[in-house]
Amino acid sequence: MLTYLRILLHGIVYIGWTAFCCLAYLPLLLLPGKKLRGWLTEAYFKVHDYIEPPFGLTYTVEGRENLPDGPCLVALQHQSGWETMRLIHLFRDPAIIMKIELFRMPLWGWYASRADMIPIDRSLGKDAIPTMLADSEKKIADGRDIVIFPQGTRVPPGVKRDYRTGIAKLYEHLQVPVVPVALNSGLFATKMGLVKRSGSVSVKILPPIEPGKSQDELMSILTDVIETEGDKLLAAEGFIPTAPAAPAPEKASA
Repeated sequence: MLTYLRILLHGIVYIGWTAFCCLAYLPLLLLPGKKLRGWLTEAYFKVHDYIEPPFGLTYTVEGRENLPDGPCLVALQHQSGWETMRLIHLFRDPAIIMKIELFRMPLWGWYASRADMIPIDRSLGKDAIPTMLADSEKKIADGRDIVIFPQGTRVPPGVKRDYRTGIAKLYEHLQVPVVPVALNSGLFATKMGLVKRSGSVSVKILPPIEPGKSQDELMSILTDVIETEGDKLLAAEGFIPTAPAAPAPEKASA
């Protein structure tokens, strides 16, 4: 009962705050993309630092020193909606690779588009890759980090899903380091990012994988380090995986 009450109350605050910002910040859509992203980070995303603790949720980040000085690819483990909102400020003016459906949402999609994020049409399968590569190349040239969810979708804690090859193609094409990031947010937040359990989300930024490896080598190393560290973070909270293995989504390539 407490879990459902926490989700309900946090949902009222979270959705209310988001709706207010989407309407109140409409004039910001006239700003250049970089200034808009800066405003949204300070005036929307960071406010959650104050919204979540009353509902019992905090977070810690380990390994900030592993972020390189120049632009990089961030391979972010994706267990809930929490990380899509709460970790933006860790990275260098990030461009997030997002499913195109999010860009079609009223209001919210306008901000994603004007903030110059990277849409990916998963229905196109491998045909979506060339556009993603071209868009990402422009963002790297502008000094921005690229954030990608390497499994192509949200994966609940304990479930194993194949990593998509999109990140390997980006790695080979862009010739920048890949920074793996493991977390255990799925234990504490719902797929929408609402608090379902009190505690502290653990986020671990792992050492970068430098350019120069083959796509197969990259995929092997990336899968191993994220899954190994992610399982450790889950185990630290007493979580024992019981969910069956999940097949990779057939149409998702990134």
